[in-house]
Amino acid sequence: MKRHTQPSITAPDQPLADDIDADTPDDKARSILVAAASIFRAQGYGGTSMDAVAHQAGASKATVYAHYGSKAELFGAVIEYESRKHTLSLGPHKPGETAFQRLFHLATRITDKLREPQTLELYRAVLSEAGRFPELGQIFYDAAIRRARARMTQEMAGLMEAGVLKPGDAAEAAFYFSAIVRGDLHLKHLMNIDMPGSPEQDSSRAKRSVEVFLAAFGTEGAADRTLC
Repeated sequence: MKRHTQPSITAPDQPLADDIDADTPDDKARSILVAAASIFRAQGYGGTSMDAVAHQAGASKATVYAHYGSKAELFGAVIEYESRKHTLSLGPHKPGETAFQRLFHLATRITDKLREPQTLELYRAVLSEAGRFPELGQIFYDAAIRRARARMTQEMAGLMEAGVLKPGDAAEAAFYFSAIVRGDLHLKHLMNIDMPGSPEQDSSRAKRSVEVFLAAFGTEGAADRTLC
């Protein structure tokens, strides 16, 4: 039986190239992750027990521990699984797609992820309990934020190779792209501040974010350049 280990604690900005395309968990591991995610969201980290996860997953406690050796390890695996679903949703660029269209797609996926109730609940669970469980912040950073940044760094490196972006530090470009797109949206969503807006307004914001980014990092005529 494959044992799933807690994400290692490494340098915050070290790329995760070898685990971005990690194997999908087997069916039993996936059922445990889905059950654990539901309980972590509803009960928080401190209120979640391995017994409750086993019961909801329809598995024995021994099976849960065989896959994940501790609650911290299980929490890290949940965050990593949720993050991987997001990075996979970015997909490769489409044939004939322009650089602007690709960046707009990425911006839209980022903003969609920021407002997902399930994602927000996990963020809030970490923020509310990181004081009592200091390891949570590092686990969450390694399994989610660092992974997402590594995926976006790959995107930026590809755009630099294609001549869309000026040569430079792909990780820095990824950081600024995400920061421009996120703005204060994430904070407002975390604080449960209502942000009414039509799909047209959301689209306009995403387009403007791409324009601002390309103005700083793009080469001449980059927006209309077709990606191979």
